[in-house]
Amino acid sequence: MKKTKIAIFHYQPIEYYPPVLNLTEVFAAREGVTISLFTCKSYLNEVYKEPSQRVNIVRSAYPSAHKSSLHRLFAYGRLMASWLVQLVKLKPDAIIYYEILSAPAVWLYLQFLRVPLHIHYHEYLEPSFLKRVSFLSKVCFLFDRALHKKAVSISHTNARRVALFAQDFPSIDRKKLLELPNFPPLHWRVAANGEMVSSSASTLKIVYVGSSLVPGNTFLIPLLEWVKQHPELELAIYDSRPNQATVEIIRQLHSKRITLISNGVPYHQLPEVLSQYHVGVIMYKAVNKNYIHNAPNKLFEYLICNLQVIFAEEMEGIYPYILPEYRDKIIPVDFTTQLNVALVKRLQQGREHDAQAEPVYTREGVYSLLLNRLLSW
Repeated sequence: MKKTKIAIFHYQPIEYYPPVLNLTEVFAAREGVTISLFTCKSYLNEVYKEPSQRVNIVRSAYPSAHKSSLHRLFAYGRLMASWLVQLVKLKPDAIIYYEILSAPAVWLYLQFLRVPLHIHYHEYLEPSFLKRVSFLSKVCFLFDRALHKKAVSISHTNARRVALFAQDFPSIDRKKLLELPNFPPLHWRVAANGEMVSSSASTLKIVYVGSSLVPGNTFLIPLLEWVKQHPELELAIYDSRPNQATVEIIRQLHSKRITLISNGVPYHQLPEVLSQYHVGVIMYKAVNKNYIHNAPNKLFEYLICNLQVIFAEEMEGIYPYILPEYRDKIIPVDFTTQLNVALVKRLQQGREHDAQAEPVYTREGVYSLLLNRLLSW
């Protein structure tokens, strides 16, 4: 069997980015495929381990935000040089990189050798946003844009983001553009079912899982007020990097029914945690196109663990995923007017008649299609 070496570059520490973890595990499960995953060292207590002997994670020092801009620029340049050297040694059969900060080393390597390249974007960045980013990001954007022609495929997380990207870069061949959603593993369903919280419990347990929850960009305050006003509700917020304003707001509530867990949850422990709750919440405000057209990881993580989901109704990116079997499971809410007793009753009634739909949003099918595309090049 032909051996295939795939190099994956993800500048940010991978612990915060479930899509790259899921892609790596699906790829590594394919016979004959080995993965070299290049990233920066985690600043979390929990560090993601290699899922199999077919995966080698290469970690580099993360350029400190507490150093001067010149120091960070030097550290970043040294990182790109290191990645380039390792690419030359590895001689991969295919390359994947995430986001623009991973682009320069790949661009340099592909000036001399041609291998299949896939580019994935976690977020949609409006052209106007790119004018406001740092000098380093502007430079990386130039490398990233130069690689569009060399890529065999380029992906965003949903169809609307793909369409917006195509409008921004009309010269790109539309056949290259892929929708690559952030779906969780299929086996999470079994893991969650083994720990499922009772649907007959008198308290409705609500959960939010995320990172760097900022009150101004979310409906955090209306959510907290809603929970505080209804004794039948409990809320747990798992935030791996809590904003100080969030910490202070929750502290001042003095509510035993609202809990902030500031260590977050390691990704592969999510099923056992989420299965202790009834309702998952998505409370982002639609502050820009990226958020308007966002269907975040947590939507699919909540669903596969059999939670009901409430989300801010202006998040248009979620609506395409409300299939008939999820009509009573994924509920749009006006966080300014509909966080009330009627919503409490609707969620309680939905829980009493709950039946888990077959999971349709899982990582296996999505990433297998991309792997087949790279292997056939």
